[in-house]
Amino acid sequence: MYKNLTVRVMESIMLAWAWGPVSDRMEDKDRVYLKDISLATTQIMNYQNKISSRKLAHTMKTYLNLNTIRATDGIPQYKGTYYVNMPLVYPQVKSLCERWSVEWKQRGSVKRPV
Repeated sequence: MYKNLTVRVMESIMLAWAWGPVSDRMEDKDRVYLKDISLATTQIMNYQNKISSRKLAHTMKTYLNLNTIRATDGIPQYKGTYYVNMPLVYPQVKSLCERWSVEWKQRGSVKRPV
């Protein structure tokens, strides 16, 4: 069960990364917010199950060894939420994509859902 969820979370991280930044701020250009990863996970799982942020963060930390950081700045919708700082974990995420056979996507290559 966790292997399947781990792959879905990894796919979600890549999809949220491909959506691009949430705002024009310089700080947001390298961030992937947990809120967006959760939305991407729900989309990938065809809206069958909503995954809680707590379970998502647990899966990321336990099985992918990715830590999140709390945002203390930013636009009101994202202030106080957690994010993954991609430049810090870029090589790790790249190798995880190879390990779990997840397609690497470029930043901003997929349109953000409305």
